[in-house]
Amino acid sequence: MEAEEKELKSSIKCKIMASFFLLILMIGISVTWILQGVLQKTLIEKGLEEEAITDILSTFMVSGAGISMLAMLVAIGVAYILSRSIAEPIKKLTKVIEDISTGKLDTEIDPELKNS
Repeated sequence: MEAEEKELKSSIKCKIMASFFLLILMIGISVTWILQGVLQKTLIEKGLEEEAITDILSTFMVSGAGISMLAMLVAIGVAYILSRSIAEPIKKLTKVIEDISTGKLDTEIDPELKNS
């Protein structure tokens, strides 16, 4: 019973964290790709030399990768906190349901669970 609770809680946490990670990764890649295209077009229109454009775009890509990594770390932290806030009430409710199913009909449900 205890192992099932941990597995359920762990599974929910992992799915939420993976979803946030992939979402932030996709957003980071998309934004960087779009901005790189806009930047490249603008630099070409301004008449910069090809070498200067390449240097600027390389710097932009490195900066974009760093910002994306930082955003992913923040997203992982937020996902961890969010997953705990979702998984904990489920764990408590599962315990109540198991108690009731084993015949402990006097088990009380914490009214704060719906507000957690």
